Amino acid sequence: MEPSSIHIIRDEHTALAAMLRSLGMMVERGPGAHPQNYFDVLRAMLFYIDEYPERLHHPKETELLFPKVAERAPETAELIAQLDREHAMGEANVRQLQHLLLAWELLGESRREAFAVATKRFLGFYLEHMRLEETVILPAALKVLSAEDWQTIDAAFETNCDPLTGKYPCDPVYDPHREPRASADWTGRRLIWCAHWAEVPPSTGIKAPVMKLACSEATKTTTLATSSGRATRPMGMPAASLATLLERSLPTNA
Repeated sequence: MEPSSIHIIRDEHTALAAMLRSLGMMVERGPGAHPQNYFDVLRAMLFYIDEYPERLHHPKETELLFPKVAERAPETAELIAQLDREHAMGEANVRQLQHLLLAWELLGESRREAFAVATKRFLGFYLEHMRLEETVILPAALKVLSAEDWQTIDAAFETNCDPLTGKYPCDPVYDPHREPRASADWTGRRLIWCAHWAEVPPSTGIKAPVMKLACSEATKTTTLATSSGRATRPMGMPAASLATLLERSLPTNA
């Protein structure tokens, strides 16, 4: 039986891969007739990347998993050093995207290409980073780490509570049951997310739902469709999904 932290890492990679792929699709689509909604969603996506992978997922890999693997499997040390450097760059990379997004929103189309180019580069970098972790580091860890090692690592990762995986208790801060901000502006806009399973991209080997977004002022439900089926929930009901996180992250035009 594999350690729980291995499953959590893979689940979080899947959630992040879905988010990254969705971000790329949103950039390709452009603002269309709903620019305010569009930029709100992109901001929410970047907020998630900064809030979870950068602040919870990566530090635990760097501080707990990587040192033990490098010590017990020296052949991985060079790659682990590279991955650690990439972790150290992560927050700055997200800040750059947030700045470029704001420039596009405030200054117009002349700044769109810079954001699109930086986003494409960021997506490729991140997906390759996760591929190396899953194909090299995790298999090595399973071979060389002891039960005692895994007990410590498991305990740390089990507190992550990423709301997008849908498999672990949600952090109260992101709990769908929590009352939204006391503002009438939070009652208008609704999001519909449709997803289908796809390789992200095929060369990564990371299988994740690709999510397509449409904004609707009329619908009162959230629909999430995957290869295994389709689920529709009345707004306000708990749903450990990207739709829930984004719906609660965005202001509305009530």
